[in-house]
Amino acid sequence: MLSRYRGLIAIGLVLAAVGAWLSISDPISTSKSAAAPVAAAASDMATMRLPDGAVSWSSAEAAGTTGTYDWGDRCDQSTGQLAMSIDRPYECFARFAGDNGGATATGITRDTIRVVAYETNDAGLTNLINTRASALSPTAGIDAQRGFAEILGAYYETYGRRVEVVPFKATGPSADGLAAVADAETIARELSPFLVIGGPLLTNAFAERLASLKVMCWNCAPGQSNAWFVRQAPYVWDLQKNPEQNGLMVNEYIGKRLMGKPAIYAGDPALQTKQRVFGSLHITLGKDSEEIGDALRADQARYGFEYAVDAAFDDIGSVGKVGRDLITRLKDGGVTTIVYTGDPLSPGTFTKIATEQNYFPEWVITGTALTDTAVLPRTYDQRQWAHAFGVANLFARPASGRSTPVDMWRWFFGNDPPIPGAALSLSWAPYQVLFLGLQFMGPNATPEHFRDALFLAPALEGNATTGQFSFGSRGFWPQPDYTGIDDQAEVWWDATAVGVDELGTSGTGMWRWMKGGARVLPGAWDAGDPALFDPGTAVTMIDDSSAPAPKPYPPLRRS
Repeated sequence: MLSRYRGLIAIGLVLAAVGAWLSISDPISTSKSAAAPVAAAASDMATMRLPDGAVSWSSAEAAGTTGTYDWGDRCDQSTGQLAMSIDRPYECFARFAGDNGGATATGITRDTIRVVAYETNDAGLTNLINTRASALSPTAGIDAQRGFAEILGAYYETYGRRVEVVPFKATGPSADGLAAVADAETIARELSPFLVIGGPLLTNAFAERLASLKVMCWNCAPGQSNAWFVRQAPYVWDLQKNPEQNGLMVNEYIGKRLMGKPAIYAGDPALQTKQRVFGSLHITLGKDSEEIGDALRADQARYGFEYAVDAAFDDIGSVGKVGRDLITRLKDGGVTTIVYTGDPLSPGTFTKIATEQNYFPEWVITGTALTDTAVLPRTYDQRQWAHAFGVANLFARPASGRSTPVDMWRWFFGNDPPIPGAALSLSWAPYQVLFLGLQFMGPNATPEHFRDALFLAPALEGNATTGQFSFGSRGFWPQPDYTGIDDQAEVWWDATAVGVDELGTSGTGMWRWMKGGARVLPGAWDAGDPALFDPGTAVTMIDDSSAPAPKPYPPLRRS
């Protein structure tokens, strides 16, 4: 999870939260309307033109040739799906036989696909992770990534190659552009990977240098515009929305759901009778943030609203100094509704200051960096946060915990994973998409073919506990999309709810998910009154106890 106007904490934990509940999902049509999700279409995979050497179960079934291919013990031929004990396993691809072309690109050999796992060098972040998620051994994160490469490699078709995970420790902090460029050059020259997972998320330099060296990377830059990703194509990718995409959806939410109505959810009764006056409290990280801000302000004109006060900060370390001035500006500007776009730590300071100033507005979250988890919002001033609501990019959690990365790990290896659940997802989500792309692009593995594969692959269907994932031109965004999650959900903060957070800690304060966590695609926010803050109409977790358990397949562990 998150439009990446990110602060330091986002470097590691955001990505963990983004993938915390992703599961392999059914493909859906690539030509669906932006108005609403559509059901999976059986003909999508059956009629899709795949690269030479790639054969899906659907295409073989449509041609009546399933009996002519070797599907292996990884495939349940009674269903045409992978024999994985998870909800909605992906469909089978036939085993490849023949010449895969050998070294088709940097990081590719006849037998291996090299992936570099980037490890940050920010001491503050490391200390925070150790505090929040228990102490981790130096190799735990790498062990987790290698574990998921092993799991997916046992089931997905990779055309005679296996994924090799190589660690790399950054030489400088995440805001150091010079160190980032040097690290990118070292990785490209000495490790020669096909893909880098992770990067210093407070500078563009790492991603841009890798792209210039024709090395792909995932989750390796701070939030950028659609156009920036297109300029780096096909080398830079992300799992979450970019901030421009997220901002467009937030504009739609405000314009349709909130604008022109009284601020009835404010903590101050005097504000509750006033028509909403919006103020933006946000972090800005340089020229690209400013350009995105200009584009989003132009989009707001479509809905007829603007921010009465624009309160920006550029350094989370300075919030204690500038926070009083920013909150005073919002209060004196008559703002009833603060729209927050920033890191997940600063609201702790902002909400404390607002209470000190006896200022109790509405707080609208925009799905940025961990603000839509329970972990850190529990540390905010609850007198303020009891009036928080908005959109989440993350997903409601299933109460059973089934088909989570932890559950998959235990099924496959028969033991507990090396890192906690939310952190484990830092490994799972990128590898899920990596193996999807590897399978669809066939034996001729190149960055260009990887792009074509993800653009070709049907979207991964979303539901309450998994967001919709897609890349390419799906009708949602004005340019080809190199970032993953497409949808959002509506939430409000219940300061009295007791439950377990994303790290397994029981405590007070939980997000409640409207309409059972239903996901909303771009263009699909309705104009009705949100009708929030009624526990009877929203859930903290999804009750999936009645859902059928996955088939109990034996795992295909290889010696």
